[in-house]
This record gives sequence, structure tokens and C-alpha cells, in this order.
Amino acid sequence: MTESIRVSIAKGLYLEGIRDGKMAEALEKYTGDRYTQHSTGVRDGKEGLLNSSHPFWNAILSVTFR
Repeated sequence: MTESIRVSIAKGLYLEGIRDGKMAEALEKYTGDRYTQHSTGVRDGKEGLLNSSHPFWNAILSVTFR
């Protein structure tokens, strides 16, 4: 996978998932069957991210992912 593809995926996840509040759709679009989470306190897998109460999401963005 090239760097430009990785950047495109990261942008899509941030813009569509966080900015637009459509994380479930963005995860389906931009990640594969196995999603590995690198934030502490958040379980691996798409559901782990969707169900997280990560301080970044709650305090900074006030985003709900469902």
C-alpha cells in the first residue's frame, strides 16, 4: 500500500468519521475486516472504536458515533 493511499484512508476516516459524525460508515468504507486500535483504553475492532468513550472524542469533539 502506498503512502498516498494510507493518507487518503486516514483523511477519509477523520473527515467522514469524525467531522461528519459518520464513523460507522467510514469504518466500513476505509477499513478491512480486522481493525487494530492503537489508542489505549479502546478495544480492537470496529465495535471497539464505536463503543469507546475515549476522552478525545468526548471532550474535544463532542461526537457520538452512532
